[in-house]
Amino acid sequence: MANPKSEGQQQSEISRRQGQVVHLSDSESVVSPALLEECLAVERKRNFRALCWLSSIFLFVILAVSALLLSVGAFILRGSQNALVASELIRDEAGDALASYDEKIDSVETEVQTLNGQTRVLSAKLRAERAAYMGDRRDFRENLVGFRNHYGSKYAGMASVVGSSGLKERLLKLEMDGGELARQFEEMRQFVQENRVKAMVLPMPVGPTEPAGMVSVARSVVGTPYEVDIVVEPAGEQRTIQYDDGSTYDGQVRNGKKHGRGTFAFANGDKYVGDFANGLRHGWGVYIYGSGSRYEGEYRLGKRHGKGAFFYANDDKFEGEWRSGLKDGAGEYTRADGTELSGVWRNDQPVSLD
Repeated sequence: MANPKSEGQQQSEISRRQGQVVHLSDSESVVSPALLEECLAVERKRNFRALCWLSSIFLFVILAVSALLLSVGAFILRGSQNALVASELIRDEAGDALASYDEKIDSVETEVQTLNGQTRVLSAKLRAERAAYMGDRRDFRENLVGFRNHYGSKYAGMASVVGSSGLKERLLKLEMDGGELARQFEEMRQFVQENRVKAMVLPMPVGPTEPAGMVSVARSVVGTPYEVDIVVEPAGEQRTIQYDDGSTYDGQVRNGKKHGRGTFAFANGDKYVGDFANGLRHGWGVYIYGSGSRYEGEYRLGKRHGKGAFFYANDDKFEGEWRSGLKDGAGEYTRADGTELSGVWRNDQPVSLD
C-alpha cells in the first residue's frame, strides 16, 4: 500500500502541476480537472481553518464580554442589596425618630394644656383677689370716713379735758391696774383656747346673738394689748337710704349711720347682707362680689375677722380664721378639683400645711 502524501508534499505537487499549464494563446489557459479539484480542496481546507480561528476568536470575545457583564451585574446586585439594607435601616431610624418626636409633641401639648388650665385658674384667682382688694380698699375708705365722723366731734375737746388733775389721777390708776387686767385676760384666753374644740361643734348663728333690738359694738382699750367688746347699744330704726354714687342701703339706722341688720347694695354690683355697727360691717354677714365670689362669716369693724368662709368664682373655697380682712390662723383651702390644703395662715399666706 502506498503511503499518503504529507501536506507539504501536496503543496509542492500542486505548485509543480500549476507550472505545467499549457498556454494555448495570449488570452486563455487550460488547467486539468484533477489539478483544479485539488486546488479547490486545498482552498476549502484553508478557508475552514480560517473560519475556525475566527469562530474561536469570536467565541472567546463573547465569553469575555459575558464574563465582564456578569461581573458588573454581580457588583451592581451587591450594591443594590447593600443600598436596600441601608435604606431599610434609614427608614427604621426615621420611623423611630418620628415616633419619638410624636411623643415629645404630645407631651408638649399636654404641658401646654396644663399651663393653660393653670393660667385660667390663676387669672380667676387674680380677678377674685383684685375684686376683694378693691372691696377692702373701698371699705377702708368708708371706715375712715365713719371713724372721722364718729370720733372727730366726740373727742375734739379731749386736749383741754386731759389737763385736769382728776383725769390724770384716773389715768394713773388705770395704768396701775393694767397689769392685773392683762393677767385676768390671759387666764380667760387660755380658758377659751382649752374649750375651743367644744365651741367649734356648735352651729354658727345666722344673725346676731343679742336680744332683739340690740347689737354689740367693739372698741379697743387704750394701753392694753387686747380688744374686748364692752358696750351693747340698741339698734336703729328701719330705713332705706339712696347714696349719690348709686349705692343703696335698706336696714336699721341709728344717728344717721347703718346700725343693726341691713342690706347694702354697692354701685359696682357688690352686695352685703348682715350686721352693722356705727356705719361699719360688724357681726355676722354675707358679702357677695360682682365677680361671683362670696364671703360668709364674721366681721369686726368693717373687716373679715373671726370665723368665715370665702367662696371664689372659680369654685375654690377657703374656710377658717380671719383677722383684719386677711386669712390668719387655722384654715382649709379646697380647690375646684377637690384637692384640700389644711394648715395655718398668716397675713393671707400659708405658713404651714399638713
